[in-house]
Amino acid sequence: MDINIKTVADPKYNDQAIRGTVVLPHGTGKTVSVAAFVSDDKLEDAKAAGATIVGNVDLIRSIEAGTINFDVLVTTPDMIKDLAKVAKIL
Repeated sequence: MDINIKTVADPKYNDQAIRGTVVLPHGTGKTVSVAAFVSDDKLEDAKAAGATIVGNVDLIRSIEAGTINFDVLVTTPDMIKDLAKVAKIL
């Protein structure tokens, strides 16, 4: 959808920029794929919480190989140090 509104704002000046977002009533229709990067003891909890992909070392290997088949990656604070290897890829 494209909406055009005529204003007298001059876009050259930052204080006159007009921007906005709209939340669609039924979303965009796309299902979001969530990957959870968690330790071994939390794998089942992440799966029960609704994560599509759950893993740790195997998930790092697939990201290094260039396979990113998720939209959002969540992790626990104790696993952030392990994600440093693939931070530039993500």
